[in-house]
Amino acid sequence: MNKKSFTTVLRISLIAIFLLLTIQSIFLIRTIDAEIKWEQKSIDLQNIIYVFIFIQFTLLLIIFFYIPYRIKTTLLSLERIIKNISKWAPTLDIVETQAATEKEMTDIMEVLDKMYNNIQKFDAQKKEKIYEQHSRISSLLKLAVNDYIILTMHGVVAYCSESLSERYPAIHSDVNVLETDFTPDIEKTVKAYYKEIVAAGHTIEEREEYLERLQKKLTMQNQIVRDASSVPIGVIIAIQEYVKEKKQVNTEK
Repeated sequence: MNKKSFTTVLRISLIAIFLLLTIQSIFLIRTIDAEIKWEQKSIDLQNIIYVFIFIQFTLLLIIFFYIPYRIKTTLLSLERIIKNISKWAPTLDIVETQAATEKEMTDIMEVLDKMYNNIQKFDAQKKEKIYEQHSRISSLLKLAVNDYIILTMHGVVAYCSESLSERYPAIHSDVNVLETDFTPDIEKTVKAYYKEIVAAGHTIEEREEYLERLQKKLTMQNQIVRDASSVPIGVIIAIQEYVKEKKQVNTEK
């Protein structure tokens, strides 16, 4: 890519002005030394001065507007690059931007490009680590004897054991338990237990509930998930079901 330069433009502009002044001076000297009538000489001098004043004014006008335009365009391009990096644009070709075409901006653009590539690599590694950690936790939960349901403090289910979802289809990931009407079995057990935990803001005692209709006993335990500032951000509820054994009737006489 051809690199343009503010310094080169300024130097060329100054050289052009110097050449114009030099040419104007040569024409003025030759006109003054010319052996013509003073009236004609005066007209020629005026014409030379007017022509070169117009040329110089035009050149200065171009420089006056073009240089600030170049600077503004480059800075706006640089601003867009920084904004895109801050918003994490998935694809960003820094070396092809307007700012990258300026020689004075080359070092800055190379640093930004290197920084953006490092951020991409770090983000990819972070996503990979998060996925691995999520996979490990999911595998452990699947192997656990208990069923688990993880909820946010606003009632949204972030995770639910597959076996629990199969038995109670109404409970699944992304459902909001506070905004959903469940069957009485879930309302008076899991949902009521969750509300008590959120109201308390800390871990509460284990709870046992008997579901007469399903002939099951539920044992529920809980843990509060906190962030780095110890603020509660979620609830983990462990559920274990016990099926009531039917009494065997003795038919022997």
